[in-house]
Amino acid sequence: MRVTASTFPISMAGRLNKLNISQTRLHQQAPTGQRIQTPEDGPSSMNRIPDMQQDAKALGQCQRNVLFMKDQASASYSAMQSLKKFVDRESELSMRTGGLRRQEELNIYWHPQSLPTDRPS
Repeated sequence: MRVTASTFPISMAGRLNKLNISQTRLHQQAPTGQRIQTPEDGPSSMNRIPDMQQDAKALGQCQRNVLFMKDQASASYSAMQSLKKFVDRESELSMRTGGLRRQEELNIYWHPQSLPTDRPS
């Protein structure tokens, strides 16, 4: 095989051109952090992309589920607070009316506007 005097400069120019292209790609990757632009850049990484996309979808579904459950918990808490207020009021009324026996006396607490009008003044 015959080697001419221009073989080395041509080979060196080709290698410098490839290095320049590689440097340009690295300069583009540095600010974005994106290491893979084409499938040839990382075949093993490209195989993981569908799994990552599936994981991202599952994560999104989990986030939606958490928000739904949070709304359900808030609604349940609100209902429980209302029931607690009702029970507290019932307890208060039962304590106040504990010694009362006649229906007229009990009506005073349940319907204060129905007080007997025939009381002596």
